[in-house]
Amino acid sequence: MHALAGLARNQPEYTQTVLDVLCSYLRRPFDHPKWTIERSVDVVTDEQQRERTVRQTAAKLVVSLLPTTSDAHPPRYDIDVAAARLDRFDLSGRVVGTFEAQACWFRHKTNFEGTVFLGKVDLGNATFLHPLRAAGAVFRGRASLQCLHGRAPIDFELVEFHGEVDMQTAKCAEHVSFRQAAFHAGLDLRHARFDGGVDLRVREPLPSVALYNTEVDTSIHAQVPEDWQLEPLTDANRARIRVHAVGQNPSHG
Repeated sequence: MHALAGLARNQPEYTQTVLDVLCSYLRRPFDHPKWTIERSVDVVTDEQQRERTVRQTAAKLVVSLLPTTSDAHPPRYDIDVAAARLDRFDLSGRVVGTFEAQACWFRHKTNFEGTVFLGKVDLGNATFLHPLRAAGAVFRGRASLQCLHGRAPIDFELVEFHGEVDMQTAKCAEHVSFRQAAFHAGLDLRHARFDGGVDLRVREPLPSVALYNTEVDTSIHAQVPEDWQLEPLTDANRARIRVHAVGQNPSHG
């Protein structure tokens, strides 16, 4: 893997091919007790630990081959880690083309702070076992967070979303923050659940938002723009988000 990375550094025309090879390795099935939520952690075998170490190396090499946001004219490289198991994945300050990570599992802190995604980002059905930090990231294309499972805090503060954001049926157990995030297209929150509270005080102008059975736990921290409302449910600690502002469809609630 180090030899492949060296080839890509010396001959940039091979970089996308090398990234594809490394990502295809990361997409291979990987069984490790620490990735299982339903049962207690079993004994980890030496073989499993070695495989985990090699995978961590592959992921770090993938990141190292991506351009940084300080590059004047960064090349565009696409990443496909769909259904992979990633540890401490850190794309902070990098430039990525399309990012395919549907059904991916992320363990330990995942860092997208300041990352620029030039193309589509697909985190559909992805699971974050630990925090996701994406403050200040830029999403140039569509962001699919459909059916995302967040089991730890998620930080989208000051993010710029230039394409549509689809967060339908997402389930977040811990706090999610969109504070001062900028939306230049629509935001779909239908059937999303924020069981650890949410901060939706996004930057103006407010986005066109689709809401239906969007539930929030209000016993923690639930904050929405002034033009939006939290309508209490039978459970005193839960509410649904509704929008009655001018220009919004009142049936979205």
